[in-house]
Amino acid sequence: MNLDVGGAPVGHVMARITGDEKIKSVVEGYWKESGIHVEVKKGIYSSDSVPFAKEGVPFVNLARVGGLASFNIHTKNDRGFYLNRKGFEKYFEAARILIDRLANASLLPFERCIDEEVKKEINEYLKERI
Repeated sequence: MNLDVGGAPVGHVMARITGDEKIKSVVEGYWKESGIHVEVKKGIYSSDSVPFAKEGVPFVNLARVGGLASFNIHTKNDRGFYLNRKGFEKYFEAARILIDRLANASLLPFERCIDEEVKKEINEYLKERI
């Protein structure tokens, strides 16, 4: 799991599942049963997870997007005062739920798998950057 942009008081929590449909369904189900709204989509996310995904390691990328914190990230206007506790609460709660469920599982409810569609996205993403 990669915890990316977070802390913006305005916005929503989103997850990009770099894996397959089964992983997406499982993690989305954990959040739904816990009452946490996370916008979940399968695909890649430009983050630290890409090198792992290239080697076949599925990933969950969490971010809180929206507001000035995510708008100004990695620019000269990137400032800590755009962040606050409220902006981190649901983001960290989503991470905690996922870590708790998977760390305490007797068996993982999915296999280490990245489907062909996502592998193609990874290769296109990397080709554009080389």
